[in-house]
Amino acid sequence: MNNKNNVVFAVKVGRKIDTKKLKFKGFELVNKDPFIFRKDDRSIVAFKYGVAVFWNFDEDEIDLYVSNFKSQIVDRFNEYYTEEIQIESGEELEFDNDIIYLPELSLDVIQVLSIVLARSVSLEFFELEVEKAVADFADISKSYEENGRSKMNTKTLMKKLWFANNVKQSTIGQVTFLDKPDITWDDDELDDLFNKSSEYYELDDRYEVLKEKLGVIFDNAQFILDMINVQKSHFLEIIIIILILIEVVFYLGEKLF
Repeated sequence: MNNKNNVVFAVKVGRKIDTKKLKFKGFELVNKDPFIFRKDDRSIVAFKYGVAVFWNFDEDEIDLYVSNFKSQIVDRFNEYYTEEIQIESGEELEFDNDIIYLPELSLDVIQVLSIVLARSVSLEFFELEVEKAVADFADISKSYEENGRSKMNTKTLMKKLWFANNVKQSTIGQVTFLDKPDITWDDDELDDLFNKSSEYYELDDRYEVLKEKLGVIFDNAQFILDMINVQKSHFLEIIIIILILIEVVFYLGEKLF
C-alpha cells in the first residue's frame, strides 16, 4: 500500500449522493460547490453524481467513512469504482505514471484535481454500463438477423430497452460535468491544471467515444422496437384472419346444414 499521505482516491459509491446532508465528525465544511470537508491535511470532496474524493486516507479508512454516510447514497453500489493517483511535490506541474507532481497543494488545487478525478471515475462507470448495453443489443440484433425474432420475450426486451434509455439519460445528465469549473475562469494556473489533468485522463475523448456508442445502442433499440411492432401487427393480422375464418365456417355451416 502506498503511503496514505501521498495518495488520493476518487470513489464512485452510487448513482447520487445527497451532499447537503453530509457530515463528518471533526471535519469542517470549507466549500459547497463541490462540498469540501477539511481536517488538518485531510480532505473529503463530495459530488452529487455519486463520487467522493479522499485525500490522505488509506483504503480501509475509506470503506469506514463511506459506510458512515451510506444513508445519503442513492442506489449504492455493491462494488465501488475507484480512481487512484499519487501526489508528489515538484518544481512544476507534471504527470507521470499515475503520479502528479505539484509545486503547491492549495485548497483550490485540491478542488480542481478532485473535479477531474471524479469525472474520470464517473466516465469509467458509464463506459462499463454502455459496454453492457452494446453487448446486449448486439446479441438481440443478431438473433433477429438469423431467426427473424428474439429468444427473449417482449417483457425482457422492454427491460433491455429501459436499461439502455436509463444509461442514455444518466449519461446525458452528466454532460455539464465536462464544462470548465468556475474556479478556473480567472486563474491561469488553475486553468492550466484543469486542462492538463483533463487531457491526462482523456476526458473529452472518452466522452466522445461514449456518445458514439450510445448512438449505436439507440439505433439498435429503434430497430428492435420496430421489430416488436411488426410482430404485434402480424399477430393482430393472424387473429383477424382466424376470426374471419370462424365466421365463414359458421356461415357455411348454417347454409349447408
